[in-house]
Amino acid sequence: NDFTMLKLMLKKPWNVFKYSKQMARIHAQIHSAKVPCELPSMVDEYKKIIDMKTSITEETKAAVLEEIKRLNEECQGRICHGDFHPINVLVSAEGCSVIDWILASKGNPEADVAGTYLISRFYGGNIGENNTFLSVVGEIGSKIFSSAYLREYIKISKMNELLELITK
Repeated sequence: NDFTMLKLMLKKPWNVFKYSKQMARIHAQIHSAKVPCELPSMVDEYKKIIDMKTSITEETKAAVLEEIKRLNEECQGRICHGDFHPINVLVSAEGCSVIDWILASKGNPEADVAGTYLISRFYGGNIGENNTFLSVVGEIGSKIFSSAYLREYIKISKMNELLELITK
């Protein structure tokens, strides 16, 4: 049977560091692969998502898109998942599989890692929507997981600038 990495962490929360490091290594592997020509540009994909957001001002949308364009120009030709988080990693006896490639694009791995950090960091409190205890556990777990994931990714990829950008 396959389990999502999130489900495994909820069953065995003491393994959160193990799973966060494993996620970082998988993500770095994805980013090291040669990109197929037919993948869309990260800028185009993020523009669609940003344009749909009604809670963000037009000024903020423009600033975010400009930063994504800048990052993309610095590092063309890398596969980016676009929605990489513990629910999209299946774990079985044979190893891990990454699912949900609908937002995959070619772009800058730093932007992809930043997206994973933000999803992992701020999604955790939603685990126990109707249960205060589970919400608190999810919030604490997401902080631990996202920080450990980011530290491991930076360590193995040597992206020190990313750490400075996200921790400001």
